[in-house]
Amino acid sequence: MKANELRIGNYVNLTKDNFKTVNLYQLEGFDIYKLDESECFDIKPIPLTEDWLFKLGFVFKDMTWTYIKLKNNIKATIVFFDCWNIKIEGDGILIEYTGYPKIHELQNMFSIIGEELTINS
Repeated sequence: MKANELRIGNYVNLTKDNFKTVNLYQLEGFDIYKLDESECFDIKPIPLTEDWLFKLGFVFKDMTWTYIKLKNNIKATIVFFDCWNIKIEGDGILIEYTGYPKIHELQNMFSIIGEELTINS
């Protein structure tokens, strides 16, 4: 992965210094700066799964994953038919995507409408 594909706050799988594996890591600014400068980082994208949708605050009902933030007027629906079909609406912007996105790519789609996807605690 290249630094220009990532934003601060993106979730990735990370191996540092060729020995310490971190299965889930949320990127910080210094990490992105060092990506293109160092061989000590091995960053792998995390595939989008139903488990991840649940962690990120989506609700499953009637074969559709839904994410709604009423105060920000944001609505997203995700359906799986041979691949992920994503529709995100908010702030007068519509994003549609069909394919196999990674978690950081989904986070980046949401950032376009001003929403940060984070793991619900």
